[in-house]
Amino acid sequence: TPARSIAVMLPMQGRYKSVTDAIQAGIVTAWYKQGSSDKPLLRFYDTSDENISFNELYQQAIMDGANYIIGPLDKTRINKLAQAGNLDVPILTLNYAENPLSLSDKLYQFGLLPEDEARQVAELAIRDNHTTAAVLVPDSDWGRRLQDAFSRRFEELGGSVLSVQRYPTNVDDYSRQLKMLFNLDDSEARHKDLQRVLGTRLNFMPYRRQDIDMIFLAGTNREARGIIPALKFHHAGDLPVYATSHVYSGYLDKNADRDLDGVIFCDLPWTLTTDNTLKQNFNTTWKDQRTYTRLFALGIDAYNIVQNLQYLQTHNYARFSGETGSISMDENQRLHRELLWAKFKNGKPVYLDLSIPPDNTAADAAKQS
Repeated sequence: TPARSIAVMLPMQGRYKSVTDAIQAGIVTAWYKQGSSDKPLLRFYDTSDENISFNELYQQAIMDGANYIIGPLDKTRINKLAQAGNLDVPILTLNYAENPLSLSDKLYQFGLLPEDEARQVAELAIRDNHTTAAVLVPDSDWGRRLQDAFSRRFEELGGSVLSVQRYPTNVDDYSRQLKMLFNLDDSEARHKDLQRVLGTRLNFMPYRRQDIDMIFLAGTNREARGIIPALKFHHAGDLPVYATSHVYSGYLDKNADRDLDGVIFCDLPWTLTTDNTLKQNFNTTWKDQRTYTRLFALGIDAYNIVQNLQYLQTHNYARFSGETGSISMDENQRLHRELLWAKFKNGKPVYLDLSIPPDNTAADAAKQS
């Protein structure tokens, strides 16, 4: 069914207002860009009023003529929708239910799912012949989710996660976690024992564990800028570091990002391509809110995907080439994004072309990092 009228249902007040503003701006931008005379009507509904249930808004939108819905954003509502069974009108949510199984054949789930990114990091690391990983994630629910997604996929593909540390999100000194990650404490203890036995001071270089051939790092741009130099200080500067898009702010800052040199990360086509007129418009109009750049891209894709849901659902291996990635749908009608890859060089992300075969050995990869 062609989209004649699309209802956008997002929280327009309160703590998610800035998020909604960026997504809506993306939706409206995509609507303008469509340019055709028969493009759908857009109507916006505010889900932040506690006194009106999502179901009431949904029914109102249908009465107003909507034949597709974009939203909601919060997991609690999406969990309910996934269990609700039959829906009158297809809904494209902008987040994911906790349970992958949905009871409704008209519920489609889309968003910037960080677990998708962690799984793709595992796949690239294995492709690059790394098989033994150290994992460093923030001590938070988000960090644990990324640790779990990376570890599961890495081990499914034959890798082993040998060491895991979670760092507190409110510190700037990561040395305690890094010493534990690489068993440097054991090395220091052996040095002290030896000095005591010999009764003399010995020159000492801590020796990190040698059975790890890569690091998976989950963290924000700010955290990564502190962690990467600390890795070098703790004798792990030769290990390749793989990360999700969160290590990159989304815009060039060569001086600040020089500390990230060598880090390989996945990100949206929107963020990594420079010849994009929509992105240039965003950078001009949204100068003060550039942190929302990926949510703007999410809005563009949500608008375009709504009109391609049937195609994605009915064609095996169908892909939609979006701003947030190459998008496909699984059997539970959850949409997944395949991202692009880049590596920091001189403080700048440089696109990595994966059509070029990987290095033959993990050692080669480590040398090049």
